[in-house]
Amino acid sequence: MTEPPYPSDVASDGAIPHDCTTCGACCFSRAPDYLRVFGSDYERLGDQAERLTHFLGNRVYMRLENGHCAALRVEPESGRYLCSIYERRPDVCHWLERGSGHCRAERAEKLDRARERLVELRMKPSSPGLQAVAAQPASAESGDT
Repeated sequence: MTEPPYPSDVASDGAIPHDCTTCGACCFSRAPDYLRVFGSDYERLGDQAERLTHFLGNRVYMRLENGHCAALRVEPESGRYLCSIYERRPDVCHWLERGSGHCRAERAEKLDRARERLVELRMKPSSPGLQAVAAQPASAESGDT
């Protein structure tokens, strides 16, 4: 039996999944100023702050790699989208509630990006454990999330 290109519990009809780790849409963006990091967030990130963030002027944002947050790890074997800093994630991530209007908007706009990334990783030769996503410059288009 062939494995589906994305998890079966990610409904194609737009229904909200029971587990955010089967979706990942909110972690995807093309805008370099998508995920704002405040002072307390930056401190909470500790020694990973420099690697995971970048400055635009005097403001800090989460770094994007391959079109998604640099802290996101896509696990092709299980079809999960896992935050590598979940316990220390920025407040903006804490505030996004599963099933909220913002969540639904993120899914409507970006769920295909999350699915495409999963399919892309599944097409590569597999390696054990979580797939660390190689850094790639994210394209920035004005107003694109």
